[in-house]
Amino acid sequence: MQLDSHKNEQGDCLLEDGCIDEQGHVAGTYLHGIFDSDAVIRLLGQWLGVNLNTSDDYQQQQEQAIDKLADVMTEHLDLAKIFSYLDIRT
Repeated sequence: MQLDSHKNEQGDCLLEDGCIDEQGHVAGTYLHGIFDSDAVIRLLGQWLGVNLNTSDDYQQQQEQAIDKLADVMTEHLDLAKIFSYLDIRT
C-alpha cells in the first residue's frame, strides 16, 4: 500500500491524500455534508480570506436542484419501465 502524493514541478510533495494498493484500489476519506451549513462555508471563507456568498438558503437550493433533476428524469427516461424492472409500484 502506498500513499498518493501531489507534487509540484520541483518534485516537492505538497499533499498526501489517500492510499493506492498494488492492484490500483484507492482508499480515501470524505466528510459528507460538511458544506451543507452556511456557518461552515462562512468560516471556510474567513480562513481563506475571501467572502463566500451564503445569502441563498442552502436547503432551498438543494430542493430546487432535486426538483430540476426529477423533471429532467421524467422528461427523458421511461420511469414506468425502470420502476417495473425494480418492482416499484407508483
